[in-house]
Amino acid sequence: ACRIGFTYIGTVVGAGFASGQEIMQFFTRFGSQGIWGIVAVTLMFSWLGTRMMVMGARLKAASYEELNRFLFGPRWGKWMNGFVGLVLFGVTTAMMSGTGALFREQLGWSFHLGVILTAVVAFAVIVRGLDGILSVNSLIVPMMFLFTLLVAVNGLGRPEASEWLTASHHGGGQWWLSALTYVAFNLAMSQAVLVPMGNEVSDERILTAGGWLGGVGLGIMLLASHFAMTLEIPEILRREIPIAMVIAA
Repeated sequence: ACRIGFTYIGTVVGAGFASGQEIMQFFTRFGSQGIWGIVAVTLMFSWLGTRMMVMGARLKAASYEELNRFLFGPRWGKWMNGFVGLVLFGVTTAMMSGTGALFREQLGWSFHLGVILTAVVAFAVIVRGLDGILSVNSLIVPMMFLFTLLVAVNGLGRPEASEWLTASHHGGGQWWLSALTYVAFNLAMSQAVLVPMGNEVSDERILTAGGWLGGVGLGIMLLASHFAMTLEIPEILRREIPIAMVIAA
């Protein structure tokens, strides 16, 4: 269940999440209302992610394409699979861009070198199949979880720490629509891993425990990052990697 939960978190935590860009755009810019968005997202991730894995187990689906054909039928399922494929391609591109920006801004290295190294490491993991993905996430995600909490704890000692509960709104939009969009976007991407993982594990009790562990873990990481970045508003709104500014502070 822990490995499933860690893999769920690792699937959602891409370059946009890790850089702080996703959290800033979907939650932090809404100020104190972003907290309600994170609560809603935590519940939706926990329930919908679990249902997705359980359905994958019941259908014995080897890929997300089988789940979409079951949900939308042969005709619309084909279109949905094409749409998800485009989303996965776009997200991969964004992740590569994020790692390239990290290498350039924080290490002073070439943008393209960062992209190439990331692609090589990703390929080395993917060729091992689902077991490789589970193993890597079981190592990386706990470290990332702990690091995120440490960043938030570091901000507790700052004088303005209590102001995050009353932080003002920056930009337009509604927090509830942003939360719904965030879950839809990430689950569309995550089903490529969650559905076959449900088929691989099969035991619905373990899948349910892992799904809720992953959903709650994501919520805690979102809340910790949101708190830390709120302390740096409005400066972080102009940064490609806002979490780097938070860490430097």
